[in-house]
Amino acid sequence: AGGTVAGVLSVQDLAGKTPQIVVQGHFETRELELSAVRKGAPGPLSGRLQASTTVSALADSVAGLAAALQTHSRFTVQDAVVNGIDLVKAVHTVGLSRGGWTRLDSLSGQVTTRGAAIALSNLAASSGALSATGDLTVTPERTLSGRIDVNLAAKMVGKAVAVPLVVAGTLDGDHHSGLAGNR
Repeated sequence: AGGTVAGVLSVQDLAGKTPQIVVQGHFETRELELSAVRKGAPGPLSGRLQASTTVSALADSVAGLAAALQTHSRFTVQDAVVNGIDLVKAVHTVGLSRGGWTRLDSLSGQVTTRGAAIALSNLAASSGALSATGDLTVTPERTLSGRIDVNLAAKMVGKAVAVPLVVAGTLDGDHHSGLAGNR
């Protein structure tokens, strides 16, 4: 996938009245091409990832580590492509458009995980006359929800437009995520 991931991960087994396993780490990701990470079908995002990530967990057993794992990453993705939605078309159709893709000059934000739950916050995307900000969450059951505020300059749609889009759906392949515009 190109790029590098470097850092330190420590695992300690604290023997006491109740055994506890402590995991802590910090990683720096540089120039990782996201489209090369997934094999088979393209993922929801491609581009070159830069990230700083902390990892921690406290569990009673090795089996409990996955549920206890927490991460926090600050990231940027250069030359990003968001697959599955054309934000310009979604604004034109007030969120009724599905499919397509959106090319971005940059995408940045934060990702926090707790077990299988994911929260994306302080998202900021830009590409020429398009900019967007938002927050999204993914539950352990892979349900997606959130809001994206899309701003288009006049040269894109004839007049400057700002549209909040509500994101809802699932990440499962047999269901489609949806957008609803609020004008």
